[in-house]
Amino acid sequence: MEKLAPHHFQVLWLFINPIFIIFSTLKTLRRTIGVSIFVACLSSLSTSRATENASVSGLDFEAAIEELFRSKGFCIIGSQSWQEDDLYRFKNLRMVIRNAPYVSIYHHRARIEFLIIAGERQILVETKRQNVPGSVDEKLPYVYLNALANIPEREFALVLDGTGWKQDAVKWVRARAAETDGFDVFTPDTFSAWISQNFDTPYVATSDAECSS
Repeated sequence: MEKLAPHHFQVLWLFINPIFIIFSTLKTLRRTIGVSIFVACLSSLSTSRATENASVSGLDFEAAIEELFRSKGFCIIGSQSWQEDDLYRFKNLRMVIRNAPYVSIYHHRARIEFLIIAGERQILVETKRQNVPGSVDEKLPYVYLNALANIPEREFALVLDGTGWKQDAVKWVRARAAETDGFDVFTPDTFSAWISQNFDTPYVATSDAECSS
């Protein structure tokens, strides 16, 4: 067999070397894409968990506010058990409707966490919790506009909790409350004190129709 001359190896390497480069590049690219996909999945999972935790946190906050109403002697019912005609069928109602319907700035029926019915007074209660920096701050102008759409027929109480709020956002909404009759902003503690001050006499339902949970 004829031996290959050195220049033959050089020619052969010119053909083989690009193949090695291509395979090496593809291997590196596959590894990089795999890591990118993993990072993307991890980021998506973290975002999903953060959203879920925020939702759970918000539900816990609503439950705490509901317990506050109960401790002050309020009767609590679900919106499915509430009819606006009850305002005229029963006198001196004192109750809280959960997930209550109301009219938003878009002129359609939206839902709010609570509606307090106390005699002739009706107070819409919006609760917002933000424990870490997020986007809930951006909803405050919308909440305020919804309040304006319902005042003066109904008062509007906004209860803010958590340490993740932008300070300028809180200052802004408190400034709106200071200049707007019927719109108030509270912390959980000041809201509890306000409830005690305004509704200090416990109410006892006289029939199942007046209060059923």
